[in-house]
Amino acid sequence: MFVVTLNRRRIALASLLIIVTGSAGGLFAFYNYFLPDSVAEVGQALPSLTLQDMDGQSVSLDSYRGKLILASFIEVNCHHCRDQLSVFETLHGEIPDENLTLLAISTSSVKKTAVFFQEHPISFSIWIDANRNLYKKLGVFNVPALFFLDETGVLRYKAVGYQSTDAVSGIIDSLFLREETSEE
Repeated sequence: MFVVTLNRRRIALASLLIIVTGSAGGLFAFYNYFLPDSVAEVGQALPSLTLQDMDGQSVSLDSYRGKLILASFIEVNCHHCRDQLSVFETLHGEIPDENLTLLAISTSSVKKTAVFFQEHPISFSIWIDANRNLYKKLGVFNVPALFFLDETGVLRYKAVGYQSTDAVSGIIDSLFLREETSEE
């Protein structure tokens, strides 16, 4: 009887140790995947970042220096992301390309992204971050996520979650007004 009880205790202890170790490992993996150290701090320049566009060509934020950029991370199966794309499409029709560059950065696979945008075409650039390398590097934890960069590549605004046309227009206006005021 004593041997059976001792074996049960050893099994229980070993099971508990496995559970605790597995949980700690899972928590570590979760932290590293979903909660990385962000390099996207408002007021700081983003590092050189390169992805691919829908044609498989390398694209870089550096090539957009001198332009204002409004980028949104999206997933094609996310209805809030689809709504955000509609906001971007509306703004793209209202704001000339030379004043503001709009980007959709898809975290979905290339295939899913291509199928979605064939069915729902947009008039601005689409970049692919299917491995979520940039997503993680920027500390994004949910989509849609907006990033507004000034002409020098400095992050001026970031937000997570759907932003209405009025909200995004207000953000753009306030950032433009701030820049126009500082130039005078």
